Amino acid sequence: MGGHTHVRERGVLVPGPGGVPQPAPSPRLDRTPGKAGSAAPRDGEHTREVLRKAGFGPEQMDEWIRNGVVGDAD
Repeated sequence: MGGHTHVRERGVLVPGPGGVPQPAPSPRLDRTPGKAGSAAPRDGEHTREVLRKAGFGPEQMDEWIRNGVVGDAD
C-alpha cells in the first residue's frame, strides 16, 4: 500500500517513531495542521510523577515498586 502512487502523492503515510510508517493526521486543516505523534511511553515511565501528583511520598512509591504493585521504568 505504501508504495502506491496515490498514497505517496497524497502523503497518506508519514514516518513515525523509529521511521515506521504511520497514517498521517486526518483531516488535513490549513489553519491548524495536525502532526504525527511520538512513541508511546515505556511501561512505568510516568509512575512516580503520577503517584507524586496523587499525594504519595517516595517511601510509599519505593515499597509499591519493590513489591511489584506498580511498575517503574528506572
